[in-house]
Amino acid sequence: MSQVIKQARAGKNAETATDPNDFIFHSDYNTLKIIASGLYEPTIPANTPSTEYKVAHNLEQIPFVIAFMREASLNEVVLANNFSPSSSSYLEFSSINADYTDLIFKIANNHPTNGIVAHIRYLIFEIPL
Repeated sequence: MSQVIKQARAGKNAETATDPNDFIFHSDYNTLKIIASGLYEPTIPANTPSTEYKVAHNLEQIPFVIAFMREASLNEVVLANNFSPSSSSYLEFSSINADYTDLIFKIANNHPTNGIVAHIRYLIFEIPL
């Protein structure tokens, strides 16, 4: 008998539920599992074209990653990877990639005079080979 880790949704019983949709997480199902996350906060200089910013991920493979970004002066998430910028944002988050050592964020700042702090929350997922 193998061990299973599972968390049922509110109102569902993890011991008796059989529908995969009844679970928030179930280790027997092929769900994305977050293995690392972080917050990266670079200051993007004024009038900077799309530039790569790197963060080491310290994994032994190229990971699957998603990220969300907002400007420090704005309260809501205004950008997510490969989405168009909000009209209230000077930053453009054009892409996120990964290689064997780093997460690579491409960000531009269209403000003519001010550097802007970008708050980037990233999630790295386990991908079974």
